[in-house]
Amino acid sequence: MDFHIAYLAITAIIAASSRLPFRNFPIDDDFAVHTYIARFKRRGFEWKKDLQLIGIPIWKMKLLDRFYKDPSVGVDRIRHLQTALHILGAWGVYALAWMLTGDATAALIGGALYAFYGTSPDLSAGSFNHEQFYIPLVLFGTALCLVGPQWAFVAGLCFGFATFAKTTAGLHGAALAPVALYSFGINGGLVFVSGMILPALISQIAERRAGYMDSLSRRQLAARYATTIRSTKTKSMYFSLRAEILQLASRSLPLWLVGLPGLVFAFNISGDGLWMAGLTLGALGMIIGQRAFSRYHFLPPLSLFSVGAAVAWNAAWETNETLGGLIAVALTASTLWSLSRLWFFYARPNDAETIARYEKFDQYLYIPYLAKILRRWYRIHKLDEERIYIWGTFVQLYPLTGRPSSDTYLHYCIGPWNTPSLEIYYDNLIGGLIRHKPPLLIRAFHDLDLHELERLTGLQYKQVKISLCRFPVYRLNAFRSVSQNPLNLSWQEKMQWMDRLTSAGKHIPGIARSPFTPNEARSAYKECKKLLRLNPDDLEGQLYFGELCHYFQKHDEAVEAYDKVLQREPNRWYLRTQIAASEIQNNRLERAETLLHEEHALYQDKWTASDRMEWNFQSGLLALKRGDDNAALGYLVTALPQTSERMVAWEGIIAIHQRANNTEALNQLLETTKSIVNVRDREWVIAHIASSLASIEADADSVTLSRILERYPENCLLRYALASALERERRIAESQVIFQELSRSEKCYVNIQAASLFRLGRLAEGEQKKRLLLDCLELDPDHGGARNALAEMNQPASSTNTLQPETGKATL
Repeated sequence: MDFHIAYLAITAIIAASSRLPFRNFPIDDDFAVHTYIARFKRRGFEWKKDLQLIGIPIWKMKLLDRFYKDPSVGVDRIRHLQTALHILGAWGVYALAWMLTGDATAALIGGALYAFYGTSPDLSAGSFNHEQFYIPLVLFGTALCLVGPQWAFVAGLCFGFATFAKTTAGLHGAALAPVALYSFGINGGLVFVSGMILPALISQIAERRAGYMDSLSRRQLAARYATTIRSTKTKSMYFSLRAEILQLASRSLPLWLVGLPGLVFAFNISGDGLWMAGLTLGALGMIIGQRAFSRYHFLPPLSLFSVGAAVAWNAAWETNETLGGLIAVALTASTLWSLSRLWFFYARPNDAETIARYEKFDQYLYIPYLAKILRRWYRIHKLDEERIYIWGTFVQLYPLTGRPSSDTYLHYCIGPWNTPSLEIYYDNLIGGLIRHKPPLLIRAFHDLDLHELERLTGLQYKQVKISLCRFPVYRLNAFRSVSQNPLNLSWQEKMQWMDRLTSAGKHIPGIARSPFTPNEARSAYKECKKLLRLNPDDLEGQLYFGELCHYFQKHDEAVEAYDKVLQREPNRWYLRTQIAASEIQNNRLERAETLLHEEHALYQDKWTASDRMEWNFQSGLLALKRGDDNAALGYLVTALPQTSERMVAWEGIIAIHQRANNTEALNQLLETTKSIVNVRDREWVIAHIASSLASIEADADSVTLSRILERYPENCLLRYALASALERERRIAESQVIFQELSRSEKCYVNIQAASLFRLGRLAEGEQKKRLLLDCLELDPDHGGARNALAEMNQPASSTNTLQPETGKATL
């Protein structure tokens, strides 16, 4: 008995030590949801009224709220409870391994392995999960079953109590009930089943008497089930379950190398194998039923693998001590190797570099930063009692800002929106927004359509910033009444609205790409630099930063950002095309060519139409840089139907035809300008083609331009080119008439009006000249020609300098 006490103490020390580094770790969304009522208890929040039922039975959640006690100590108290439960889980592994092997050393091996690997990163570091609550009960219950039928009732109670942690944990008891009937006989089996049912029955009675089984409660629970089933789909939509399992296996290698075979071997132990098979079946049922949506769903199998490792070592030792020694060495070596790979998680748990490696890195790293900004905003605007709303799963924003949510569901859901069970989700979301009108709304997931929300509710939210390029923040700008109360719609109409509300983008968090207009791009550039200072390993952030740098023509920075992504993800298609685009601008043509060839050879079968267009476009620019007009023309013409808004493609094609004196091709190109949606861009391209035709045709420039102007009489850029041509041909009076018309035309672009005033001013004298130049600067303060001309007028004239008309062929 003394060695059992010593071994259990060693197991407890390992378990507590493994959890100790995560005491001050950021909380995740599950932690925030399950402690939400406790966190805002001072506001009088109650279950069912202020938070839809979750974590049933609710009497258990109320006990947890009391244990939480106060926001200043609540997180620490819950984590101390989790540590105690983890120790009990490790002791449960020890007890079950002891019952299977009768070897205390084997039991110590199993208990110690689970004590360490049960805290493996992404399993329980910052999370609140109910697996830690029921694992000890399930393991001790199975150990008691192995003692004999005299403990059948107590073992059944353990499995019944396990359902308090998670209702679906009843699968373990259900899987072992047939084994109990077979092993204990009918009477013993029924005793086991009665012990399993009794706690659940008493709990249901308590829930009913407390009012948590009424119609509203059932609707809330039905909505929870419907939303959970739908939310699990995002894992298969955007992530790979296979990759998740492989990563988990790499972080708990000894359990998979030795524990999994040992567990299978345990199925064959005479008398006890059926119990282990039933327990494993229950654990697999839990994973399948929960869609393995979160990594902590794998905690129960890891506890069984730990038992299996103990069984494997014991079987090997009893067969041959040398073999047992080899397995012990293998376990020790693989554990040390695993520890070396995980050491930074435990040595520097709160470092940004460490947190960036977690599955929920965005929750742990970015949400505390965002919460700090929002908390300051509410304090500055003295909105202490106002609420906030975040669309997405990052609900820890509420406790971190100290502001409760406007809704009472407190989580996130995706479609299909096709069941009346989800009506209450709509009512809480839309009703909460209308009732509380939160001053700020944060769109953490990018599928929420704010325009549809305004149509439905009359709430007009205006974007004020995109924090870290990931979290668009909207401020309530106005509220107008709507013709029909959104809460009075039928459930089918409500579901149709939810479908429209959630169709704006992907159902996951990520970079919120804004249009590359100058103001938005500058803001995005600053926020992206903040993001990468916070987490240089954010690959999506590096990609976006590369795109922004390319937009601002900071091509060296763009290549540096792209190369970081390529180093980490060499199999990401389309990336090489992006790098090549910046390398072409850097005139590093050899590398650009290599990258484009690699992209085509490796990934052309995965390209979208947009990817293929971009590859053709960049290949065309590369050929242009090298002076290969034939190749450039082939690529650019291929890309043109989908790049009609990119002026560089038009410029390249026009320049090639101009160099070849191909007037027929240029005239044909005029027809294709119809595909350019932007009117100003279309007019610019037409004027550019017309100027190129004028430069190569035998007729005077003004003749060619006048002919084309007849086809496009509203094109003020073309009219400006004609006026310039007339001036070069010394037809000054005619050119001035057109310049005067352009300067006065409200349909003309401001910069063309300003340029026309400048051209008139160049030919004027005295005060008229000064007035025209000043008018030009009023329209275009950055017009360099007007500034220089005014500066010359203000200097004493040393000689008379008569302006001579320009000569030469037309240029735009």
